[in-house]
Amino acid sequence: MKIAFSILTYRPMLTSLKKINIAILYKDIKNKIVYFETITNWDIIEIFDNEIDVDLFKMIIMGIKSHAERNLKNCSLEDYIKRYNNELKFEEVLYREADSLKELTLKIKQLYLEI
Repeated sequence: MKIAFSILTYRPMLTSLKKINIAILYKDIKNKIVYFETITNWDIIEIFDNEIDVDLFKMIIMGIKSHAERNLKNCSLEDYIKRYNNELKFEEVLYREADSLKELTLKIKQLYLEI
């Protein structure tokens, strides 16, 4: 199966190069399965940006998750992520071939979300 994915990053100041990976949005292209995985240690956000309201930020991310899982099935990942181009931004879409979505998401999570 062919899987597309993009990393959701947070940059507190658009003029800064400093950013942190927050989530990964996956799409199994053939089966139209969408999966959104977030960091598990939300405290790291406050360490990264001490002015942020972590609870509010988490609610925003959960809203993105809910919206993506409902609406991404019928459009491409590239088209979907275009709307996010501010402090929250999805990075370039990458593609991987995999036999199992579960195994691939585990490997990608270890690469991009483990802190």
